[in-house]
Amino acid sequence: MAQVLDQFSAYAAPMAPSARREAPARNRLAGRLAVVGGASGIVGSGISRQLLMEGAKVVALLRREDQKAGLLRECQGAPVENLFPVVVEDVSKEEQVAAFVRDVVAAHGPIDHAVSCFGAWWSGGVLTEQSYDEFSQVIANFAGSHFVFSKYVLPQMSQSPTSSFLYITGGVGKRVLSADSGLATVGGAALYGVVRAAQAQYQGAAPRINEMRIYALVTRHGETPRYDSHFVQGLHAHSNRKVGNLAAEQLLTAVADELMEVTSERLDGVMLMVGD
Repeated sequence: MAQVLDQFSAYAAPMAPSARREAPARNRLAGRLAVVGGASGIVGSGISRQLLMEGAKVVALLRREDQKAGLLRECQGAPVENLFPVVVEDVSKEEQVAAFVRDVVAAHGPIDHAVSCFGAWWSGGVLTEQSYDEFSQVIANFAGSHFVFSKYVLPQMSQSPTSSFLYITGGVGKRVLSADSGLATVGGAALYGVVRAAQAQYQGAAPRINEMRIYALVTRHGETPRYDSHFVQGLHAHSNRKVGNLAAEQLLTAVADELMEVTSERLDGVMLMVGD
């Protein structure tokens, strides 16, 4: 459930649903290389599949060898011959991520699109009962992997104006959900800071850098959510493939520095095509 909890906030302002449902086009990413960090997670796997459906070659960063089989199941129906899972055991270790990026570029060439999608959650107690070490660790858990991934992927991206980098964040950085999860808001806000810093560095240059902030409950396609937390009681669950469709759209069409806020209402308006 940890990966789900970082993807929503019960306090999000609702967005009016789309007046008309539109199915996404396909093969718009044919011939392009996409790298997805956190590809085994609920959101990351949905994005990986939809990028494959759009024709991209997808390098999927995983943290364990046993996650490969699960990702292949998630990508069922997509052209998995274009999926290249790679294990990086600790994304917080710079030398491991640096080696991963070198290997990707050597094997496939410059990166056209990248998605930073590393989930985290924390609910360890009220603020004044935490140690400084715990405070620092929470920030590292929420923002550290995104920082290291950005540090090594961004400089190796294509200088084409069509190249793009997308951060996946959650709504927890905007407002505290409970006193016991207060540090999660600190960590979520730190991640927002990483996004803004990257956008400032690459302002007016390639790649375009954007953020998708998810306020909805997202599950793996076809799964029924486990309502074992009061945070998700009564929430409508959405397929991760819908999030994948929105991510592909943003990678393709968003101008620089855009924030896409993904609410339950917005996901209700996303149409899955036959085969999804």
